[in-house]
Amino acid sequence: MTDPADELAGERPVSGLAVAALLAGCGSALVLFTSLAAMLPVVAVVLAVVALVDLARSERRRVGRGAALAGLALAVGFAAQAAGGFLVDRWIGGHRAAVTAAAWIDAIRDGRLADAVGMCSPTALPPRGHDPAHREPAGAEITATFQALPAVAAVAACGRDALPLITVRRDPADAAVWMALADLSACGRVGGTVRLVVEPRATVRGRETVERWLVTGFELAN
Repeated sequence: MTDPADELAGERPVSGLAVAALLAGCGSALVLFTSLAAMLPVVAVVLAVVALVDLARSERRRVGRGAALAGLALAVGFAAQAAGGFLVDRWIGGHRAAVTAAAWIDAIRDGRLADAVGMCSPTALPPRGHDPAHREPAGAEITATFQALPAVAAVAACGRDALPLITVRRDPADAAVWMALADLSACGRVGGTVRLVVEPRATVRGRETVERWLVTGFELAN
């Protein structure tokens, strides 16, 4: 008969580091939902590597290699997925910002000022005056005020013969906001640049809420 004490003596303990690596690897899934968990995959990878080294040196006195490898795989997988999603979102955001800025500039160059005004948020436009009857100013008055703004006048003067160079970059203070720079050098305005602020805004259409990209600010920088 086998002594139970001998059976217990033959059992190998599980590495605590390997278990911690597995738990951290599972927790790395949070990185898909919040940037606050960005360090979890790094912690999981470190724990997994340390656990594998420790197990290799223990001469098989402890088990847990599978748990450590699983934690490592989970951490790397979730981190790669989060990084891929971030890059895709960044590319899509930059593309939409560039398209919005180009559409705004083209509308002004084509003389479609009402369309350009419609692409702006109210905060991007100058304050609208009211008459004594508290009526909204006529569309022609709004367009005339908009047309007189330095940035709008500079873009309109560019005409259709030259194409402004547009570059976009994300605002470091707010990841949802993009800065679009339209270089008007090709239009003969050496050093003239129109700086636009472009960002998505939620707009209600019927019963649905949709995302619409708007110009929320613009200025002429010489």
